[in-house]
Amino acid sequence: WLQKTDVHRQVLDFDLKDQKLSMHLLESKRRLEWYIKVFRRLFNVSVLNAYVIHSKNIGQRKLTHRKFWYQLAEELCQRFGVDVVPRNPGNINRLNVSLG
Repeated sequence: WLQKTDVHRQVLDFDLKDQKLSMHLLESKRRLEWYIKVFRRLFNVSVLNAYVIHSKNIGQRKLTHRKFWYQLAEELCQRFGVDVVPRNPGNINRLNVSLG
C-alpha cells in the first residue's frame, strides 16, 4: 500500500499539473468537435511534459512555463515557415483575419 506521504505527494503533483495546464486551455472553446478538443488536450499535456523534462535537465537554462511556450511557438513557426510570432498575446487583433 502507498504511504500517506506518497499519496499526498501524488495529489500535489496532480494539482500542479492542472494548474500549469489551466494557463493554456486550448480545448475550452465551445462548439468544437470532440476530437479537436481531445487533440488540443493531448497537445497541452505533451507541452507540459516537455517543459518538465526541460526543467529537470541540468545544464539547461531554466525557462518559465510561459517563456517555454513562447520559445516552442517561435521554433515551430521557424520550422514551418511562419514569419511573425507576436511577443505579446494582448496585441493580437483576433477579428482581423484574412482568408485570401
